[in-house]
Amino acid sequence: MPSSIACQQREGGDLWAVILDLDCAPPPIRVVSDLHLGHPKSRIGGVEGWLPLTEGAGTVLFNGDTWEGRVKERAHLASRAKLEQLQAALARRGVQALFLEGNHDPFGWEHSLATFGAGQVVVTHGHAVLEEVSPWSREVIWQREALRSLGPEGLPASLDPLLRRLQETRARARAIKPLSRERGMGFRLWQRFRPDRQWQIFLAIAQGSRRAMQFLQHFAPEARVMLSGHTHWASVFQQGSRSIVNTGAFTVPSRSLVVDLQGSLVRVREVERAGGEFRLGRDRAEIDLD
Repeated sequence: MPSSIACQQREGGDLWAVILDLDCAPPPIRVVSDLHLGHPKSRIGGVEGWLPLTEGAGTVLFNGDTWEGRVKERAHLASRAKLEQLQAALARRGVQALFLEGNHDPFGWEHSLATFGAGQVVVTHGHAVLEEVSPWSREVIWQREALRSLGPEGLPASLDPLLRRLQETRARARAIKPLSRERGMGFRLWQRFRPDRQWQIFLAIAQGSRRAMQFLQHFAPEARVMLSGHTHWASVFQQGSRSIVNTGAFTVPSRSLVVDLQGSLVRVREVERAGGEFRLGRDRAEIDLD
């Protein structure tokens, strides 16, 4: 499911994570994340009710976990059908749709990260910020030791550190296996409610902005803004000249934010829902890159 984009991208073949340059995408570029189409907790029923959020956008960038690409066949097909409905609807509206991979949809998309404003804005789902992809996940807790030792083979020592991190994250996300039903209901319930899982959820939210700041400092020191999702906790955090925006999720009980990128302005807006439709709400923040 490649995304079409005219500008430039850095890549090294099918096994490599790709960084997408958004500076030539039709403006304004509207960034959203974590639609989780077809998931039982997704607040998006029919995609038509979500489409009002695209009004006025030239490009919509879906920043990971757009659909459920790692579930069993029936749920996979249902989620994929909603994704295809969304893509077709955007095409009819003349809106360019671009996609970054997340931990729920690590297969199919070309791109792991996007940049805007000559690298001043970094957009990535957020699982690359965490070495264990999603440390609160039942599947990750169950497979933690195996995942820690996993990394892509054949990467040259000279590879850019950011590309290496993105490729390591991609390999781990793709390797996560669903919990086997053969282990019984008791095992699955324990994995869902075990105390260390709840602690990891708390840490991901409480430390999310600080970890994102560290990620930028190490892998993209020229960036001033990072847009992510992943933890489903909508927030805007500013420290010095840097800002971290988490766009939340379209799942229960999370809230959602959208971000418009145009010229030198990063505009963060809330999402409202009324009458079965999602619409743009009040401004949450504006960041001037000049």
